[in-house]
Amino acid sequence: MTRQANSGHPFYMQVSHYATHVDFQTTQASINKFNAKTKGAIHNNPGFAGMLENVDAAIGKILDKIEQLKIGDNTYVILMADNGSVEFFPPVKNKFDLPSAFKTPTNSYPLRGGKWTLYEGGIRVPFMVIGPGIKAGSQSNVPVTGWDILPTISDLAGNKNSLAENIDGTSFKSVLENVNTEKLNRKDDELIFHYYGQPHSAIRVGDFKLIKFWKTKKIELYNLKDDIGEINDLSKANPEKAKALESRLMAYLESVHAEILYPPMNAKQKSKSKDVDD
Repeated sequence: MTRQANSGHPFYMQVSHYATHVDFQTTQASINKFNAKTKGAIHNNPGFAGMLENVDAAIGKILDKIEQLKIGDNTYVILMADNGSVEFFPPVKNKFDLPSAFKTPTNSYPLRGGKWTLYEGGIRVPFMVIGPGIKAGSQSNVPVTGWDILPTISDLAGNKNSLAENIDGTSFKSVLENVNTEKLNRKDDELIFHYYGQPHSAIRVGDFKLIKFWKTKKIELYNLKDDIGEINDLSKANPEKAKALESRLMAYLESVHAEILYPPMNAKQKSKSKDVDD
């Protein structure tokens, strides 16, 4: 950072902490500090708390350096997690169960599920940005994702060249500069997620979200505006909405030749058959 700032070159830096993680690694001072505190009803693991404090201190060093180098007026800092928390320590096997199936609230409360699921506890993560033009303490409910970061950085940097058409994501610069923005100008107003472990896919359009489990063929539909905890499955009460979202999900997966639809061997056969047809 010092070398780049002194040279006058714009720079991009990515810091990917391993923490926080299920392997608790923290300093002796932090573990002593949190062992001495009264445990909370939900978050009560001193090892995890210490690890989180250490990450916070490391991020603080970066922010201090930005201030020291006097580059805060043209520097943006994006902080995010790559997935949701683990519901319990140690992890449980029945992670797809309703919250009522557990004796205590999960680490993701009030969200359902966590890492390895496409419930909100697995995909709704901390996402904070500071930089010029961003009002301190402001908050937006416009859904954005990790794949929106590239076009956003391009936009913030003033790039005049168009990005490739097949780039996923949309710039959320307008959200950063005006928290009253209702939604992004996406080519398709849908967000789609997939997890391979126990294969399931999810699509969100507006306030509605549908999850499709591939092995059981089960679908679930939730209105996130009214039910952030994803407790009330609306798939039977609102079959038209469920069918519409499932159709959009399938159309997208077909358009990108998703492996869940065409496993590797079938994908090769399909490719050959297309060549013959052509």
